[in-house]
Amino acid sequence: MARTPGPPTWATKEQTEFLQSYFPDYQAISNSNRHYTDFWAELNEAWFGKYPAHQDLHPDQSLKELTVEEREVVTKAMDKTISVCSQFLVFLYTHDLTGDLSASQKLVSLESQFKCSYVR
Repeated sequence: MARTPGPPTWATKEQTEFLQSYFPDYQAISNSNRHYTDFWAELNEAWFGKYPAHQDLHPDQSLKELTVEEREVVTKAMDKTISVCSQFLVFLYTHDLTGDLSASQKLVSLESQFKCSYVR
C-alpha cells in the first residue's frame, strides 16, 4: 500500500520545528568530537519539559497520580520518543536533507524508513 504525503503521525509541526532547531548542534558534534552525551541530555530534558509524555497518555493525571503500571507505559513511550527523535536527527545528517525538503516530507521519509510512529 502506497503512503500518501501528509502530516507525520508521531510529531506535530511545532514538535518537528523544535527538534529541527537542535540539528545545527547535532551536526556540529557529528562533524567534530562526536561526544553526544551532553547534547542528548539537553535535548531530552528540553523535549520532555515542553512535551511531557504522561500528558499524551494520561492527560487528566499528574505524574505523581499514575500507578506503577501506568508509569511503566509512560517510560516505554519516552524511550520510543527518544529513539525516534535521535533517528530523525541521524536521518537528516546522513541524508543531508536539511534544505531541500519540508519538515513534513522529512518526517514522512523517516517514518517510511524506520516504520515508526509516536506512541500517544
